[in-house]
Amino acid sequence: MTQMENEIQELAPSSASDGGTSDPKSHAPLSLEPPIDEMIEADVAHAPPGRLATSVEASMLAFPESRYLGAAAKFADLFSRHFESPKVFLYIDLLAIIGVMISGRFRADIDLPVQPRLYVLKIAQSAWKRKSTSTKLADKFIRPILRQKGNPQWRYADYESPVIYGVGSAEGLGTRLVADTENTGTIGMPVTTRRAVLMYDEFRRFEAKSSIDGSALRPMVNELFESNQYENLTKNTSLRIHDGHLGFLSNTTEETYRDLLASGESIDLGFLNRFFLVVGNTDRRIAQPKAPSESELAPIRTELEKYFADLPPLNEDGSANNEIVIPLTPAAVSRWERWYQDLEETPETARLDSLGMRLMGLLAFTSGRKEIDEDLVDAVLNILEYQRRVRTTYRPNTGENPTARMEQKIKFELSKQGHLSERDLRRYTNADRSGIKIFVSAKNSLINAGEIRLRKEDKKFELVDSL
Repeated sequence: MTQMENEIQELAPSSASDGGTSDPKSHAPLSLEPPIDEMIEADVAHAPPGRLATSVEASMLAFPESRYLGAAAKFADLFSRHFESPKVFLYIDLLAIIGVMISGRFRADIDLPVQPRLYVLKIAQSAWKRKSTSTKLADKFIRPILRQKGNPQWRYADYESPVIYGVGSAEGLGTRLVADTENTGTIGMPVTTRRAVLMYDEFRRFEAKSSIDGSALRPMVNELFESNQYENLTKNTSLRIHDGHLGFLSNTTEETYRDLLASGESIDLGFLNRFFLVVGNTDRRIAQPKAPSESELAPIRTELEKYFADLPPLNEDGSANNEIVIPLTPAAVSRWERWYQDLEETPETARLDSLGMRLMGLLAFTSGRKEIDEDLVDAVLNILEYQRRVRTTYRPNTGENPTARMEQKIKFELSKQGHLSERDLRRYTNADRSGIKIFVSAKNSLINAGEIRLRKEDKKFELVDSL
C-alpha cells in the first residue's frame, strides 16, 4: 500500500465520528476551551433529525452533474465511489484548497482582478456525522502534489498543508499568514506561508469564537475575502498581514444554519454572501471504506502536477512575482456581459458575480485550459443559478428575540411543507426545544397579523400568501 493510500485509509476508522478539530502539525491555536466547546457540542448533539429539503426542492438543489469539470471532478467521482462523502463536497473542497494555492498566480482576465479563492459552507443533514471527511480526503490527496520534486508548492517546515483545522483568534490565524519566527531554525529563515485554508468541522465553532467580545476574527476573515492585506493595531498588539491568501471551509446543518448566532450582524456586514453554499446528502453506507488504488490515483495526480508545474514559481516566503491571466474569448465575454446586465439585484444574488469570476479561473486551471470559452462561462452560470436557488431556500433566521425567531421558523416551514397541523408545525419548528409558550405567542401573532390562518376544513395552518 502506498503512502497516499495509507494516509487516506487512516480516515476510515475515524469517519464514524469525525468530530476532531485539532492538528498537531499546526501552530495556530486549535483547542476550544469550555464553556464554549461544551455549548457547541450540546447544540449539535440535541439537534433534531435534519431535513435537507422536500423531495421537489432536493431535485432543484442538486449540483448540476454536467458542471463537474477537470481534474477536481475526476477526484470527486473516484473518491465518492470509495467513501460516503457526497460527490459535490469532495469536488468543492479540493477546488477550495487549489484556489488558495494558485491565488496571485492564475486568474481569469477580468478588468476587476479577482483571485480564485473560495469561502465554502457545506450544508448537510444533522443526523449525518461525516461532514468533514471530504475535506480531510481532499487535503490528504493534494499534499504530495504540493510537495512535488523540482517545483514544490508547499515547503514550510512542519506545516503539512495549507489547511488549518481551526483557530481561536485573529492573532492565531495571523501566525499562518505572517512571519513565523518559531521555525526560523528549522529551515534557516522565518516562515511566511502566506496561504491558508481555514477549516472548521462545525461552523458553530467559528461563530462562537468570532462572537467573543473584542474578537477581530470575523472582521479579519471578512476583509481577507477580497483583499490580501489586513491590519489590526491595538495598544498592546500589532497584526499586519501583507499578501495573505485565505480560503475558508466549514460545515453546518440546515437547522443550525437557520439559527446562526448574530445572523443579523453577519448579514449587515455582507459576511454571509461571501460564502459559496453547497448542499449535500448521501444514502450510501460503506462499512469498511477503502482508499482508491495507486493506479486510479496516479493519472489524476499527474494531471494536477502538470498544471501546478506550469504556474509561476513561489518564492521562499510564499509570494509569487508573476501571474498568469487567462483570456476570455469574445463569445465568452459577450455571454458573461449579458448575464451580468440581466442579473436581478436581490439578497440571494449578492456577490454572485464575484463568485463567478473566481470559478472561471479555478475551473480553467483544473481543466488545463489556455482560454475561457463560452462553454466554460455557461458552466459557471449554471453553478451560479444553483447557488441562487440554494440561497433562496436556506435563509438564516434574523429574528432579534425568541418570539421573532419562532415567527420566522413557522413561516419558513409553512412555505416549505405546505399545510401543517399544529402538531406537525410544532415538530418541524422544534417548538419543544424553544418553549411552547414562545411557539403559541409567535403563532398567535402571525394569525393576528393576517400572515397565517387555520383552515376550518382540516384544522391545518397555511400561509395567507399561499391562498
